[in-house]
Amino acid sequence: MKNSILTYDNFLESSLIHKIDEYTFKQINKPNWNTSHRWSNAVKRFTAPIISLYLPEQFVLPIQDRFNKIKYKRKKFKINTLMFYVWPPNSYIGWHDDPYNFGASVYLNKEWDIEHGGIFLYKDKEDIKGVSPVYNRCVINVEKTMHTVTMTTPDAPLRRSLQIFGEESK
Repeated sequence: MKNSILTYDNFLESSLIHKIDEYTFKQINKPNWNTSHRWSNAVKRFTAPIISLYLPEQFVLPIQDRFNKIKYKRKKFKINTLMFYVWPPNSYIGWHDDPYNFGASVYLNKEWDIEHGGIFLYKDKEDIKGVSPVYNRCVINVEKTMHTVTMTTPDAPLRRSLQIFGEESK
C-alpha cells in the first residue's frame, strides 16, 4: 500500500480557515447539525457523539482549487462532501474504510497536545502507522486504506477538523 496516505502541511490559506471558523460559530444555535449517531455501529462503536455540519459551496470551491493542485497517479480529486466536525472528549472512530474513492481530514486546532489522543492511524501492510493532528495538516486516504482515529482523552479540548470525501477523475 505504498503512498496510500498522503500528507500536506499548511494545506489551506489561514484566511479560509478563519472564514470557516466564523461561519461555523454563527451556526451554533441553528438546527442543521448532525451527529455520529447515524453512523454504522462498526464506525461509531461507543464514541461520545461527534458533531458535524455540511459546509456550503463557498468553502467547497477554494478547497477544490487546492485539491486540483494535487495529482495522484495522474488523477485529480473531486470533492463530493465537505463537512466540519467537532470531536468532544471521549470521541473516536472504529477501524473502517470510506465508501468514497478518497477521504481527507484537515486539522483545525492551532494547538493540540499529543497526550489528548485523536491520532489518525492506518494499516500499512502488517504495520500500523499514524499521523498527528497538526494544525492545517491535510491527510488524504487515496486507496481505501483501513483507518481509525484514537479516542480523545477526557480532558481534551474540542477537536475540530474538516472531513472531505469524493471521487477521483482524470
